[in-house]
Amino acid sequence: RVDISKKSSGPGGSSVNAGNQAVQVTHLATGVSVRCTASQSQNENRAMAFELLRTRILDHRLSEHYKQQRSERKAQRGTGDRSEKIRTYNFQRDDLVDHRLGKSASEEA
Repeated sequence: RVDISKKSSGPGGSSVNAGNQAVQVTHLATGVSVRCTASQSQNENRAMAFELLRTRILDHRLSEHYKQQRSERKAQRGTGDRSEKIRTYNFQRDDLVDHRLGKSASEEA
């Protein structure tokens, strides 16, 4: 949705031939809103507002994507507790125990 507003106001005759120049663009799906009053031209403000809105929506989507990736990787990584270990090496006895299978390398040899 595009809203156009802001005429010059105040005492004096400066507002007689003034046009609307401020542009506010709202993305209805996400609720992200951008207001641009950088230029005197409405068309330049509109183009700049759409570019800012596109950038903010893209940034929001990327941050959500990275947040989801981070949580998936964290779940795969685990806590690092002793109970999660896969193998135990005992070099003094020349032994290797695989905890997933419950077997020792010395049993197989």
